[in-house]
Amino acid sequence: MEEAMAAAERTEIVEVPLKKMYAAVVDYSSYPQFVTGMKSAKLVGESGAAKQVAFDLEMMKRVQYTVNLTDRLDESAGTAEVAWTLASSEFFKLNNGKWTLKAVDTQRTEVTYSLELEVTFPVPGFMLKGLVAKGLPAAIREFAERARTIA
Repeated sequence: MEEAMAAAERTEIVEVPLKKMYAAVVDYSSYPQFVTGMKSAKLVGESGAAKQVAFDLEMMKRVQYTVNLTDRLDESAGTAEVAWTLASSEFFKLNNGKWTLKAVDTQRTEVTYSLELEVTFPVPGFMLKGLVAKGLPAAIREFAERARTIA
């Protein structure tokens, strides 16, 4: 069994305004309230648009990891992006991803969620790929539901 890498991308249109969807994605410390399996999320560093956030997630097992994030919202262009790269983890070799948001109109947003994962131990590639592929629609749904609750 070799170490597996998985990459997936999904695009959906959600019935949520751009600014609210962006607000849900960048509210890292609230992730445990609505992200399945998320035990904690803590901002551990910040410098301008760059942030470092530590996550504690229950997946197949308990996983702690820290990512470097950049986020930007351009309301005049109707776009936003939140991107991350892995800073440290004993579980992941790679955990890079991106939310790309584009306003469709005042009430709808096109959401593209991209994710690349590689773990530090042998796992069948089809299992990791399946986990990532199934996780994207669920994540988009969770974030859209959260965004709808933002005033």
